[in-house]
Amino acid sequence: MVTPAVPHEAREILRLRGIKIRPVEAMGPEPGKWVVNPHDSRFIDAWTKLRVFELYEYERVVLLDADMLVRKNMDELMHIELPGEDWIAGAHACACNPRQLKHYPVDWVPENCAHTPMRHPICLSSPPQITSESPRPYGLINSGLVVCTPTPRLAADIQTFLQTSPRIQEYAFADQDLIWDFFTGRWKPLPYIYNALKTSRFTHPSMWRDDEVKCVHYVLDKPWMEKPTWDTDAADAVRVTHSWWWEALERLERRLKGDDCLGLWDLVGPYLRATTASDHALSSTNEPRTPRNHYTPNSDSTRKQTKLDPPPLLSLITMRAELSYPVGRARRMSFRPQHLGRVRHRPQQSARYPAGLSKVERQAIADAKFEEISQLRSDIALGYKSFPVNDATMWMVANRYVPNRHRTNNSPGVTVMLSHATGFHKEIWETTLRYLLSTPQGQASIDEIWALDAVNHGDSALLNKENLGEIFEWSDHARDILNFLGNYLPDRIENNQLVRNLERVPDQTTQSRLKSGFPHRKIVGIGHSFGGCTLARAVLDSPSLFSSIILLDPVIYPSYALRGPGIDALTRGALIRREQWPDRESAQGGFLNSPFFQAWHPDVLADYAQYGTNQDEQGVRLKCSGYQEAVTFGENARLPCEVWEMLPTLDERIPLRWIMDSTSAHATGGPDLTRHTVWRRPSNSSNTQIKGAGHLIPQEAPEALAHEILDFIHAHHGMKSKL
Repeated sequence: MVTPAVPHEAREILRLRGIKIRPVEAMGPEPGKWVVNPHDSRFIDAWTKLRVFELYEYERVVLLDADMLVRKNMDELMHIELPGEDWIAGAHACACNPRQLKHYPVDWVPENCAHTPMRHPICLSSPPQITSESPRPYGLINSGLVVCTPTPRLAADIQTFLQTSPRIQEYAFADQDLIWDFFTGRWKPLPYIYNALKTSRFTHPSMWRDDEVKCVHYVLDKPWMEKPTWDTDAADAVRVTHSWWWEALERLERRLKGDDCLGLWDLVGPYLRATTASDHALSSTNEPRTPRNHYTPNSDSTRKQTKLDPPPLLSLITMRAELSYPVGRARRMSFRPQHLGRVRHRPQQSARYPAGLSKVERQAIADAKFEEISQLRSDIALGYKSFPVNDATMWMVANRYVPNRHRTNNSPGVTVMLSHATGFHKEIWETTLRYLLSTPQGQASIDEIWALDAVNHGDSALLNKENLGEIFEWSDHARDILNFLGNYLPDRIENNQLVRNLERVPDQTTQSRLKSGFPHRKIVGIGHSFGGCTLARAVLDSPSLFSSIILLDPVIYPSYALRGPGIDALTRGALIRREQWPDRESAQGGFLNSPFFQAWHPDVLADYAQYGTNQDEQGVRLKCSGYQEAVTFGENARLPCEVWEMLPTLDERIPLRWIMDSTSAHATGGPDLTRHTVWRRPSNSSNTQIKGAGHLIPQEAPEALAHEILDFIHAHHGMKSKL
């Protein structure tokens, strides 16, 4: 079973191995009826496991959690007798609470645990039985392994219970508590060997035998993520079970490299290498691990927005919409973040509507296009559709900004590379740049700034109009960032050099950059939202190209994050939004009627109206069409999850600064998950929030953002801040 948030690569791996994929929607209580404990954010999407009872086409199903490792054949579970179709089987939960977590139930103590009286070998033939005299925890099943008989009636009853039971709000362990509650008196205990909780090796040594464990359950800390943090005996015991996982990983890697299924290792390899690198990094350091559940910034680092007169216009050498370079054809240098290539199924689609349509009619057309985009994404992810790679030459347009001054010393400043959010364009940064470069300190520390338009945004979209299609892969933009830095960014900074098209550097130069970085530049990458996610993926692939990075509320989250209806609303909104006005003044006036734009800094809004639109015979029109904005939103699950998984492997040499939404944290899965995310790469990382600014930080708080950028540059590139 896979939800829409499961990355495409994961689905493709399953498909290539001949494993059936069952698309399901996320499942959970009605909003407001259940709140996850901050310590257990991993349970947020656990409710979706209950979809197993909807697999009616099977007479018997054995559900396994994703953090389990099958060590021996368990086919006998498909044939064990159950008293009725509304019965299940499973192993007891362990109520010992070995880490003495304070938010666990108070009756979770060893004397109340069903495994405590168990001894070998009787535990294999007579698992703990539940009687009216048993302590409450005796009746608890661990939902990591559940044997069941799916039926429509049973699935409907569970769904009704989930939506109507008043006890849902009391559950500490999500689906596990529901299964215990719903199946009270209707579950058959199984021996521990089928769901051997790794902690039982030291909490219940009298029953545990390594050679008899058929399926180990990696509860709490995962072997691919963290080291045990208990006392020495417990840590030694857990290392044994964790070593089983690493041995299985090595066997899997050897098998996949020799697999006859073409392309499988190319898909799986990066994930296995990322996991291995993460664990080795944790194992090779004695430094304390930075807490992953804290991201609240220090009080002195949370900036308050203030309304001040705008800074004077800068004296810059600026080339708008004049620097361009090809990105679409196959290149001799290969940059890995890529997926389908540039898919062009049909000629460019549009969100334009015939004149005279009512609002209801426009909405109906938008809804139909939304369903078409969603279905196409799903079909591609599940392998039902594939399209030839679009090999047309695509172009990216960049603005180059150079301070109009001469350096007074020989030490290089930094080169800033900017990557925008979905629906915007390279000039959206200019108000921030005015603040950033309005002081001598800013001009002294920055040699050059490059702002890029994605191929279906801004001026790039105008050049590529005839070659854009129905699919946009975020990983393509990560590849395009690397293409720009590796193949086209000039080796040296020439203050007065004006060029229209960037020439490709020699292959030898590209190879040198990929190996050793830039000899005469310090690259500071800054990305916002979609641009932050794609920038992070580029850095993960080719860290040598970067000296430091700043991620502005990047769309990065785990596959189990509950995204809710927000992304669908953004996609639908893009499809129905107005694209054309008589002139730019009318466009800007129309923007001001929307609460969405009213929160923006007025200079950013003026730049959006000026540079986000293009003059045509009918007036002015958005450069990024509503349709292209929608298909960009439509990708929104695969790469964010991929980057989240790979964050622990990001080169620790590169300083990483997170500047996050201070309001809702919708783009990153909510505050709890965001606290986890910003410490996924703990070393050489820091984070902050700009008070009052939501997701659109460059639009709402450009001055405060300029302060943060300059402070970061000065802290990591040798200059003192005085802004």
